[in-house]
Amino acid sequence: MSTSYIDSKENCNPQRSSIGESLKPLRLVFNDGKSISNRKEVTAKNLYSDFIAKNNAKIPKNSQAGKKRGLAEKCSSPERSRAAKRRTTTIPATAADELANAESETTSASTKLSQAVRKSVCLEREFCAANSFRSDTSGKTFDDIAQTKSRKELSLTRWMSHIFEEAYSTNLADGNSRSLRTLQTVRQDARARAQIKSMLQQPQILKAFQMIEKEVSDEKLCMRADKNCCTDVGMRDFLFQIILSFNSMWLRPALEVLFNQIIPRTNGEDTVNLYRFLASNLTKNAKLADRFGIQRNNSELNTNKEYYKELHKTVLLCFLKLVIVLDESKIQSIIDNDPCLFRISQSLRVPHGLINAMTLKSTRDAIAMFSKEFLSGEGDYFRHLSSLGATFKYQQLPVDEYDYSIKKLSSDLQNGVVLCRMVELIANRKKEIIPRLRVPTISRLNKIHNMNVLLEVLQSYGISSNKDSAKLLVEGNRDLLLQLIQEIIFKIQLPLLVDIDLIQIEICRIRKLRFSSIKAPRPMVLASSAVDLMLQWCQTICDSYDVTVSDFQNSFHSFVVFCLLVNFYLPDIIPHQSIRFDSDTGAKENYQLFSNALEEIGGIPPLFKSSDNSIVGLDDSTSIMLLGFVCMKLIDLGKDCRSAMRIQRAWRQILYRRRMAAQERCALVLQKFVRGGLHRLRFRKMKKSVNFLQLSITSCLVRRSYGSFLRRVIQLQSWVRMISATKQVSILRMVAQCLISANLRINERRQQVLEMKHRELMRAIVITQKLYRGKTAREVYRITKASILTLQRQWRGFFVRKNMKKLNAAAVEIQKNWRCSTQKWSYKKALQRIVAIQSFWKGESQKSKFLHFQVQLFSFEIYEFPKQLVAAAKKYQNVLGEDSIRAAKNHGNHDPEKFSESSNPEDIQAIQDQCNKNTINLEDKSTEEN
Repeated sequence: MSTSYIDSKENCNPQRSSIGESLKPLRLVFNDGKSISNRKEVTAKNLYSDFIAKNNAKIPKNSQAGKKRGLAEKCSSPERSRAAKRRTTTIPATAADELANAESETTSASTKLSQAVRKSVCLEREFCAANSFRSDTSGKTFDDIAQTKSRKELSLTRWMSHIFEEAYSTNLADGNSRSLRTLQTVRQDARARAQIKSMLQQPQILKAFQMIEKEVSDEKLCMRADKNCCTDVGMRDFLFQIILSFNSMWLRPALEVLFNQIIPRTNGEDTVNLYRFLASNLTKNAKLADRFGIQRNNSELNTNKEYYKELHKTVLLCFLKLVIVLDESKIQSIIDNDPCLFRISQSLRVPHGLINAMTLKSTRDAIAMFSKEFLSGEGDYFRHLSSLGATFKYQQLPVDEYDYSIKKLSSDLQNGVVLCRMVELIANRKKEIIPRLRVPTISRLNKIHNMNVLLEVLQSYGISSNKDSAKLLVEGNRDLLLQLIQEIIFKIQLPLLVDIDLIQIEICRIRKLRFSSIKAPRPMVLASSAVDLMLQWCQTICDSYDVTVSDFQNSFHSFVVFCLLVNFYLPDIIPHQSIRFDSDTGAKENYQLFSNALEEIGGIPPLFKSSDNSIVGLDDSTSIMLLGFVCMKLIDLGKDCRSAMRIQRAWRQILYRRRMAAQERCALVLQKFVRGGLHRLRFRKMKKSVNFLQLSITSCLVRRSYGSFLRRVIQLQSWVRMISATKQVSILRMVAQCLISANLRINERRQQVLEMKHRELMRAIVITQKLYRGKTAREVYRITKASILTLQRQWRGFFVRKNMKKLNAAAVEIQKNWRCSTQKWSYKKALQRIVAIQSFWKGESQKSKFLHFQVQLFSFEIYEFPKQLVAAAKKYQNVLGEDSIRAAKNHGNHDPEKFSESSNPEDIQAIQDQCNKNTINLEDKSTEEN
């Protein structure tokens, strides 16, 4: 059977002149009409091995052709062929024609084949350089298919790596607490703290904490006095290594809940932050330092033994509580991804460098290590702690420490462990799949078993498989593996990730904002499937940018749609001016913009990065997968942004109202002072005017009165000169009276002026006193109000604490009385049972003795032993009765022979009847007592 090389559509024509026609893909067909595979790619090494095997060319091994033949034989092995399929190259038609001609020329086969291979490689490079940015999907070569598969494999590898990084990452890559990448970490920490707080409310945890606190306070659990972990740096580092042996994903929320503080993420390595927090809060205590009067900065230099004794109690109590919380949290799996409880790596990053620290595997090991170095006074601490309600059960298994890092998809997923863990993380099925696996996967049967477990779980999600699928996946079937991962994404993750109702609400919100000014907007029927709904979401957003979105392949090729989606929700990350809408020249810039935006946002699988060397188009599956993550992430960020804007708007309104109220108060105060100043200025001016008018009027009146007075005086003088000297005294009296009246008028006027001045002064004093008293009253009211609030708060706190003490005392008293009554009731019941058992036993024993005696009594020959009968009757007087004793005495004085002759049979029968009657009475009494 010979081979021929046939084109995928028609026979190869050696007369082809164009390079494009000669570079169509080939497939290998035998003369019997059977092709190797419609999808199998023909490589130069495979052609060389087939050609040598057919012709059995005898080439010396030492020659150059022999070396090439050995290389081809190595590549023909199953392992080499599978590796070669990943690096396959398409053979152009011209090279195939040359190889077909070389088949007939066996003597120069190796030389021509090497030339054809070199020529095919050159042509392949030219073809890849000419068609690497081709956007149409028709007429794909095998290189395009292989490149698409490699791109898809790289995208899926990055997607899986993103899932495990999100689940197991403990460090914060970005130190900026305000970046979008830290938002998810902060939410995870808050959710973990809330779950641990709810767990601490469980009754068994609270009871264990109370009993441990009591034991530590009573010094039944105490630390060694010769090892001070607070001042000895070596002991402190050893204690911190025990604590830091726990995974920081569990340790951080537990410490934050126990100490009621948020641990800052100032360093990229979380262990450094935890070390600094422990150094400042565990081995130091500000309250104790203040209580003992010790300076906080110099607390390590203190030698107060009581201080270190109390501090050791605090350290012991905090450590035991921490281990109990971590053990119970891991058993209940309260964190979503359920990572390992203990650190796997031996290297530990601390503030003074990288050290090799201890690694523990169980909480009992941590308690044992701590008790061995620090505790004293007891041998078996686990028995003591278990009596207090603290049981340490968790043991870390090898499957928990499995390395889920993915370097190469086909080789790392062959054992099935990584795929099963991935399904657990995606579907949130904690401890349902991994415990069923066989780890470590030493043999092929273990790998097949793990794959069968995976396929069985996937069948519940509607992912069907063949019976040989597990073997093919273990063998590393690339196409089947990619198809399986893609089905996991589309049938498990996307239905859980994409919220259809949320997207519908978002589309309605966007359309309402867009068509708010339009009376009759264009109607849209919302799809029911998640994929169509995401496409409608993209169409709704891109319509506002006049960009058409038709499908997931052509519309998303230039990354314009992704950039517009990010710009719609986060315009600061991708400005609208930086987006290139030209699909031919702007694809690279849009690609870099979108990849940088994804790195800044975080929480989205980096299916590609800005550092990639080539720009490639996205296929439908990659576009849908990426769009699902982008859609939900942007909608969540949009909700957060709108919530933040709503909070900012409300807060700004509150600040505006406060500012306006303060401005109003300030304006009132200013108005009051301005009006007071203006009134005072007007009063001063009016006072000056009044004083001037008073002075002018007074002077005028005085001048007028003086002129009139002067005229009267002159007239009087004239009259006096004319009248005789006898009338001089009367005239002088008249003058004196006029002067007195003038003085009275002047004094009255002066008094009026002084009273007016006094009234104005009193008015000003009253206004000043009113202002001062109002200010003093307001200050007194403010101080009184603050004092009253403080007293109310203190009284309410005292009243609540008093009620709590009363309730606790009442609860303790009720418990004590109930337990006492329970014990009394149980004791009485047990005593009654014991008395009943004893009475029954005594009755049975007496009954047996009596029956035995009756048998012996009637077995005697009464007529032969009368004396013995009398003695026995006296002995058993209570049983036989007085009649029997009397009959025995009547016959006791006779001889035996006479007694036998003189004994009356009727007397003997009476004795027997009396005995039987007494026996029956005793049995009835015993029965009634029982």
